[in-house]
Amino acid sequence: IVEHGSVVSFVGEGGTVFVGAVDGEPHPDLGRMPLYPQFVAAIFRVAGKETLAAVTAVQALISSFTPVAIGLIGGAFSRRWIMPAALLGCFWPAFVVYASLVLTDSIFVDCFTWGLCFCTWALRGRRCLSLLFAAGIAFGLAFLTRPVLMFFPFLLVPVLSCLLVTGQRMSWFRAVGLALVPALIMVVAVSPRLISSYANYGSAVVTTQAGIHALELIYPCLRNDRSCDRTSQTRRAFEMIASRRALLTEQEKQNPVIIHSITRDVAAHLFKEVPLSILALQFADGALRSVVQTMLYEVGDQLNLNPRYFSSVQGATLSDRTAKFVGIVFTDPFMFLWAVTQSVILLVLPMQFFGMFLGVRSAAQRPMAIFLVLTAGYFLVINLSFGNPKYGLPLNPAEIIFLVAGAFSLFDYFRRRSEGEWKRE
Repeated sequence: IVEHGSVVSFVGEGGTVFVGAVDGEPHPDLGRMPLYPQFVAAIFRVAGKETLAAVTAVQALISSFTPVAIGLIGGAFSRRWIMPAALLGCFWPAFVVYASLVLTDSIFVDCFTWGLCFCTWALRGRRCLSLLFAAGIAFGLAFLTRPVLMFFPFLLVPVLSCLLVTGQRMSWFRAVGLALVPALIMVVAVSPRLISSYANYGSAVVTTQAGIHALELIYPCLRNDRSCDRTSQTRRAFEMIASRRALLTEQEKQNPVIIHSITRDVAAHLFKEVPLSILALQFADGALRSVVQTMLYEVGDQLNLNPRYFSSVQGATLSDRTAKFVGIVFTDPFMFLWAVTQSVILLVLPMQFFGMFLGVRSAAQRPMAIFLVLTAGYFLVINLSFGNPKYGLPLNPAEIIFLVAGAFSLFDYFRRRSEGEWKRE
């Protein structure tokens, strides 16, 4: 039994998450996508219940194929990039950490990365139909793991269409037809979910997470950029929700889809009150956190090491707080490790941007590079102000590819320079 707010959920034998709703009888819980509970339930049936070690072992096995996908993405750009990209994928800290946690993130990014792989190779113009069909299956599995991809087809179709037309000189008719293939497969994959939602709750929805996620995570961060105080910032929101729930019948109050609709409407109303300047500032802050923050804070929390955040350090001035934080870093072994890792990330960031620039500038690599940039940008936009390594995990494949691109360019430059100096001698 799992407590989820004020709702008690439980997992059935087949891996379906149920919640008592509408008429007091168990109905499917729409707050969670179905694939991961079914994945865990399947492992429990084989290895025995509550064997979380078996879950992480199977996750690690599945995640071991993700570096293969990253290497193949690199191969779509250049054969020389295959091994470096795959090796970086093997030792990329975020992949290693999240593969060991019983969370949806690992399986999601595994499936999503293979979808990226199939799409990048399709953009080379060979076997487009079969590759995009495979991409649709991979994206569909990722969609059934986390609902963050619910708007992804609206990006996928126009981007793939334009890149196939400009990169492969296809007709618009053929390009759009091919681009629709993965999007339609994603819709087919989630169709049973929509049918179940309509049958149980009278409305076809993918998830009931969106509204509450916006109110509890994104909106407070927009309104209070320093401490993101959820308690004070969400009080008004839930007062508005309570006033609207008071108008419902008892049966409607138990319907999660109706409650989700109210929550979503309240979130939309509150978001309209946020000034554009704050929205832009907080979007930039969230994007920066997703790109540059290390996941070691997550590790520290999981291991109960109580990592110190700069925002939690007290001081009269910024310089005073900075001095105290630096002192903590040099006295706490875990925080020192965090500082080293964070420094490495900041050092390679310019190389990643350089690699991205080179990819977009190259006529041969431009379609694949633009595709990776825009798909990574999708997650930055969808998360708005709420940025951290967990929600930036789908950006990692693109980050690895652009790091390899930048590194190879610099390597080739210095190699040519050294060869030129040797010839002059």
